[in-house]
Amino acid sequence: MTQPLTDAQLTGGHGGQGSQEASFSRLLQKDVDYVPLVLSDPDKAFSVISAAMDQGIDDPSDTPDDQENPYVPAGYTYFGQLVDHDLTFDTRSTLDNITPGLSSFPDNERTPRLDLDCLYGEGPKSSAFLYDEDGRLLTNPDKPFDLPRAATPFTPGDPSSHRAIIGDPRNDENSIVCQVQLAFIKFHNKMIDHFKGHVAPGALFATAQREVRFTYQKIIVTDFLKRIVQKKVYDDFVHSYQTLGTPAFKLYKPGPARNALPLEFSGAAYRFGHSQIRNAYRLNAGFQRRIFDGDDNSAESLVGFGDLPFTHKIDWTLFATNALLPGVKADNASTKADGTKIADNPGRLQFAYKIDTSLVDPLAHLPPRIGGVPSDAPFASLAARNLKRGYNFSLPSGQDFAKALGVNKGPPLLIGDSLLPFTKMGLPGADAEALTLHTPLWVYILAEAQACLAKPNGTFATGADGKFIKDANQGTQLGPVGGRILLEVFFGLLDSDAGSYFQDKSWNPVAKPGAATLTMFDLLSFAAAI
Repeated sequence: MTQPLTDAQLTGGHGGQGSQEASFSRLLQKDVDYVPLVLSDPDKAFSVISAAMDQGIDDPSDTPDDQENPYVPAGYTYFGQLVDHDLTFDTRSTLDNITPGLSSFPDNERTPRLDLDCLYGEGPKSSAFLYDEDGRLLTNPDKPFDLPRAATPFTPGDPSSHRAIIGDPRNDENSIVCQVQLAFIKFHNKMIDHFKGHVAPGALFATAQREVRFTYQKIIVTDFLKRIVQKKVYDDFVHSYQTLGTPAFKLYKPGPARNALPLEFSGAAYRFGHSQIRNAYRLNAGFQRRIFDGDDNSAESLVGFGDLPFTHKIDWTLFATNALLPGVKADNASTKADGTKIADNPGRLQFAYKIDTSLVDPLAHLPPRIGGVPSDAPFASLAARNLKRGYNFSLPSGQDFAKALGVNKGPPLLIGDSLLPFTKMGLPGADAEALTLHTPLWVYILAEAQACLAKPNGTFATGADGKFIKDANQGTQLGPVGGRILLEVFFGLLDSDAGSYFQDKSWNPVAKPGAATLTMFDLLSFAAAI
């Protein structure tokens, strides 16, 4: 039985409020479907691998480069972060040195549904502090570009001052996801205005909330997943789901497991987005900074958990476009939902970085406000934290999933821009062999995504320094293991949710009537964020 949250869990660090606790489930059963990876010195291995994944220090830049993924405008990285916060918040530390093979799972403070509880909390009755009398979510009248904030004296460097008044405090983690949350707040309030006077007052909030949720769910299915999953993997699964129904699921099958989110999804597969993060972002024509700089100073980075500076006000035309796949990179011009053209942009549409086995250097030194430890401490590296989390929870390897899904050929297991195999990282021989045969799921999925960057003979282009030369015009997407896990989980959640748009074939989106595809840009446009 789930235990109540402690005061420390409610008030500490990287999150706070949740609407429902539930254990995580597993897609593959330990000691039945697979044998967990065991290393002689896991902490050393994770430190070495994470160092190999580090791209190294680059000057802040928002200019085109070969790391960019032409399929994915930069805004989708942070849309994806909001989706993550909608689905998962595990309350138990996963960085302690614990014995692999936990006897119990962590708790999840989020409902295993795409219901935007990170936006709505527990609704106007139980989370009344988030709403006005009509059911609109609170905004910041003094700073309409920022989230509403607690009226405590602001103290620079103190993450508890001016905390955002939102359904999930993690959505204030950086200046971009903060403004994705704000766009959803505006979108909900627009729906309240749209339906007010046309439905019974007692049904106003529920009607607006349903419309927002349906729009969000359709964006995930028809826009977000298409950008991050290989077309063949996406099309094959969708065709199977539409023609076969339940038998289409090989992993996340209907039944009790769907009452919880799979640990392999939250602990590995959905962490692909960390490789998409850019070194730096241009938020508007006059402001561009690194995502993090190892410090808690928001003037010199995009670290959040405090007042959003006016200089960080986002120009969404630098992060999203109404151009659909394919050919998104060639089309920076965008049109609003009402057909009006956006004025010439003083900047350029930025793209997420490629899904591959390298991460930008700022993620190797998370600021204390984000990582909870000094930026030079062990496991201040996001890659090392991901690896240790997966190991501590005895997650299946990438090869275990490939076997379960009938995937015959795995990706070249080359790590970072130096393309190192595990056997050339200076690890103990037994550990290097174990990692090669039982590769951590998160790393395997990233290697699978970058496999398309290999030349026809299977080798990768490198420069005189031995570093990977990537094709600036070549996109990367999740393959038959990573893509399939995401598709099964997202479609499974919607398939089992009586309150999802999958269950209402007559629904016609208010934001774009008659549209077969809804995009992040459509939501931003309707919310008047663009």
